Amino acid sequence: MNVGEVKALNRNGCEAIDRARQLIEQVASDAAEATTTAGATCHNSEHQEVVQAMCSLKQAIHETELTIRRLNASGESAGSYLAALG
Repeated sequence: MNVGEVKALNRNGCEAIDRARQLIEQVASDAAEATTTAGATCHNSEHQEVVQAMCSLKQAIHETELTIRRLNASGESAGSYLAALG
């Protein structure tokens, strides 16, 4: 594999990272909206399933935040590598 092929592969990877980030950001937005709606609907509920569902929604948001950070770090690393290749 020559340098040009490595650069092309890296650019394709960067584009995939950007698409993945957009998708995960939409998932995070949807999960936040669902959490808000569920919180308003089930206000002060102590029902076990409600409590568990709210915890699951909060965990989903947390996981999306972690994923976005990982994607950002991956994109930055790929961009730095591409810049180093010239």
